[in-house]
Amino acid sequence: MTIATEPLNSRIRAGRPGHQQVFGKARELPDGTRVLTSRAPSSKGGARAVEWRADTLTTDGLRILVSEVNARAHRLPGTRSTPVLSLDRLVRVARDPAWGEAAGSASPSR
Repeated sequence: MTIATEPLNSRIRAGRPGHQQVFGKARELPDGTRVLTSRAPSSKGGARAVEWRADTLTTDGLRILVSEVNARAHRLPGTRSTPVLSLDRLVRVARDPAWGEAAGSASPSR
């Protein structure tokens, strides 16, 4: 599993260039968090490698991206038909309140 965050001192603002391009088609949760999920061949993977991603953006601009491949590591062939965690589980990991606490804010919320 790979987890990426925006630098903790830089929040994404609604007017920031690229914001609409990335999250324009995201589903919006009741708390305003935007969520994008995807299932695709791994761009860094070997034969049969697939990557599942959950990308979230909170209302205060904290972005958390969680991805997982069905291989032992990037650039290696897939060893199972799907990654271990479901997309729903990846979204739950990305929305865990610990990320907001680490960033010094209350988000993300569940």
